[in-house]
Amino acid sequence: MEFNESQKRAVRHCDGPMLLLAGPGSGKTTVITHRIKYMTEEHGVRPDNILVITFTKAAANEMKGRFQELCPGTRGVTFGTFHSVFFWMLRNAYNYTAANIVTDSEKYGAIRDSIDRHGFRYDSQEDFAKNVVGEIGNVKSGRVSLENYESTTMKLEDFRIVCDEYENFLRRCGKIDFDDMLVFTYELLSERPDILKLIAKQRQIFKGVSPNIDFYSGFVYDMLNIPRELYTPLFAIARIAGWSAHRLEELITTDKIIRPAYKSLVSKKEYIEREER
Repeated sequence: MEFNESQKRAVRHCDGPMLLLAGPGSGKTTVITHRIKYMTEEHGVRPDNILVITFTKAAANEMKGRFQELCPGTRGVTFGTFHSVFFWMLRNAYNYTAANIVTDSEKYGAIRDSIDRHGFRYDSQEDFAKNVVGEIGNVKSGRVSLENYESTTMKLEDFRIVCDEYENFLRRCGKIDFDDMLVFTYELLSERPDILKLIAKQRQIFKGVSPNIDFYSGFVYDMLNIPRELYTPLFAIARIAGWSAHRLEELITTDKIIRPAYKSLVSKKEYIEREER
């Protein structure tokens, strides 16, 4: 494939973090897969030191398939979603299995049982349960204290009761949900250096981290503080609108938001009014 100059620079960039912003159909996957090839073949990066994270399983599988077509003899690169990679860590640390992941029917059943048991009545009970589940997810993934959270779905005291009973249900059944995967992995990376060293030893990872990563609900910002022997992550992402908004927010609210350092690989262009394009 013939790359343009910006794509060539993205493929060959190996000195520190790099943020790749590109729209749909612009060749992001191709650039990322060739970048992995370049890192392993030209810079001697071990494939099992490269982690590629995407948001969906389909995207991860496509990325993996494209890379295997490009480098059929290269094995060891890890492709996955946030949740699959995090669950891999939890499985190694705490011996979790797929049986420990709560199903949607179990989750909604526990929420509805709690609502019915206390006689909470709100309009559209079916949508109401979904909204409650969503709010519980926001509390957990955002690591927000219930004392500091104002529910928009139900009375504050009612919400706290349902939330507490749902957590008790999970612990009683030995289950975790997808939000727990984020929180437990955060706690693992923050509080268990012994586990991290064990994982690093298993994967024979002894080099520093070169983070090239976007952030899921603010969670992975903190992940950038993980011990440097754990991973050299490579992250493929296409959230151009989100990153543009983040950059504007950074410029407007100085020092309020922490963003990763990044290097622009494109030359500046004058803005052209819509009518003149």
